[in-house]
Formats: sequence, C-alpha cells, structure tokens
Amino acid sequence: MESTDLKTICYSALEDRKAQDILILDIKDISDFAHWFIIATASSSTNAKAISNRLLESINLSNYHVLGIEGQDDSEWILVDCGDVVV
Repeated sequence: MESTDLKTICYSALEDRKAQDILILDIKDISDFAHWFIIATASSSTNAKAISNRLLESINLSNYHVLGIEGQDDSEWILVDCGDVVV
C-alpha cells in the first residue's frame, strides 16, 4: 500500500470523528521523514482523544503501523507518527 492510501485512511478517520479545519500538506519534496503532514483541530480534549482513538483503530485495521504517539494521555495536542504520514 502507498502513502496516499494511508493519507486517505487518516483523513477519513479524522472526518469521521468530526475533526475541524483538516489541512493536508504534501511535504515529500521538502522532508526526509514523511510524505504527508496532516493537521486538524478538535473541539475539546475529550474530542481530541476520541479522534486519536479512531485514527489508531483505522490505521491498525488497514494493516499499517503506528511508529509513535505523543500527548494522548494528558495534553491539548496529540501527534501520531505513521511513518510516511504524520498527524
């Protein structure tokens, strides 16, 4: 599977949990750590946690792997590193 497939999976998961202001940046020509960077806004910390849980579920069900997660437990921001896609 390609990074564009993973990007689509991530976008759908964010949209499914009502993430707002979703911005997808194509960074493959300027970055050596990822191809896509996705930024989204959550309406609350509870919503952010629900969004990240749905994102992780969608990634795992699609046979992709998450390399790392930051900020999920007690932060106002969450970063999910999927390799070619960072959300």
